[in-house]
Amino acid sequence: HSDIFGPKGTNKFWTNWLVASGEDMAIFPMPYALKWRELNVGSSELTVSHGPPILAYGTEADTGPDRVRYYLTPFISEIALGAVEEFVMGDYAVVKEGIFGVHVETRGPAGTGRK
Repeated sequence: HSDIFGPKGTNKFWTNWLVASGEDMAIFPMPYALKWRELNVGSSELTVSHGPPILAYGTEADTGPDRVRYYLTPFISEIALGAVEEFVMGDYAVVKEGIFGVHVETRGPAGTGRK
């Protein structure tokens, strides 16, 4: 899922989308979460979530009661971006990456050259 040659950075918010087993997982460009969702055969959409984070505070025994030990954001699809044109989940590629983000290009049906 990448048109960029060379080593790929790990621990980036978008790396789930580079591997086939992660294409249906969410990525977290905070404060949002993005996820591909398959609607039916030949149709997919990009869903956006902006739910409130759930904070779990530590205890005296670990991080301390005033510090956040971890947080999570449940994925609640609030907005969806799609198109009438055929788009199969997984027909996208990372075409540019940087320190703070990534450019993802969706692809049309095979053989059409549509982007």
